[in-house]
Amino acid sequence: MIISQNPNTLASIMQQGGIIAYPTQAVFGLGCRADNETTINTLLQLKQRSTDKGFILLADTLERFEHYILPLSSSDKEQINQAKRATTWLVSAKATTSPLLTGKYSTLAIRITQHPATVALCKAVKHPIISTSANLSGKTPATTRQEIIDHFNATLDGLYDHSIGLAKQPSRIIDLATATVLRD
Repeated sequence: MIISQNPNTLASIMQQGGIIAYPTQAVFGLGCRADNETTINTLLQLKQRSTDKGFILLADTLERFEHYILPLSSSDKEQINQAKRATTWLVSAKATTSPLLTGKYSTLAIRITQHPATVALCKAVKHPIISTSANLSGKTPATTRQEIIDHFNATLDGLYDHSIGLAKQPSRIIDLATATVLRD
């Protein structure tokens, strides 16, 4: 596993089909490029995660999601862009979006990251990345560099070595179409 604080190093690993651990607002996440189905399948196996669940896609700007989601209204774009805290939005997915990303749903979970180091990573990747907590399904997510090394050293290609944010809980989840808060 390559451990680096350089976002370009980790972006290069992801461009080549690698899976990395990276900091988010509350925990470490595991991710890969959202357009590499082979790597997504490897990540599903690593996490022991059901394909029914789908994944959250993470990016630095809303525009990066355009390939995966149906067009949004100006007011929807404004609502997403002006969220004050980490918020994952369920939005209508394009029919061409992989079911590995959407799971059994017609929506796709997207989040614009607010974590400075992860913003830099997303800018370097220039493409949405998978965001799933760094843990086996049902287990406690990793919050430290050492936990990543202890649990995933042999199975990850890289570790983006920055601290997690100060959030005490994961992002809230809101269905954009209905304004229903699914997790607060």
